[in-house]
Amino acid sequence: MKNYKITYKNYHIIKFGDDFIITDEHGTTKGQATTEDGAKYTIDCYIKKEEEKQKVFDTLKEIKNTTQKAQQYLYNYNSSDCTELYHCYNSYSNAKRNAFDYCLNLFKKLNGYSYNIPTHCIMTFTFAFVFDYEGQRYLCYITPTQNYKIKIGD
Repeated sequence: MKNYKITYKNYHIIKFGDDFIITDEHGTTKGQATTEDGAKYTIDCYIKKEEEKQKVFDTLKEIKNTTQKAQQYLYNYNSSDCTELYHCYNSYSNAKRNAFDYCLNLFKKLNGYSYNIPTHCIMTFTFAFVFDYEGQRYLCYITPTQNYKIKIGD
């Protein structure tokens, strides 16, 4: 079968040998499939995931990275090696477990990496991770009352 290239929803599907390679408008590979329909399905899933990421990103309150609050959150994040509740607590409530699961859900939706629990006390904890959005790196810092985003690296 001959190699070819089609465009579907601003993505390119390139037939290459027995595979279908999916690239964005910049030529960045976004996935691979074994059929053209599979490639279209992959694109639809990718678009849906990006739309969900946009919704979550928009709910985060932005703090300028030059503020004292942002500097404290960055310091807390960089100073912690706790990554699981059992690193912080001998035992913990279902409410803490549910809160931790909520944080992990945001982490997954934003394609985050390098998460930790920057602060904790008997009643509450904070959760933070790094993620990239539209070419910019952010720290997501989750407190019991607000979810923040802080631009880092500029």
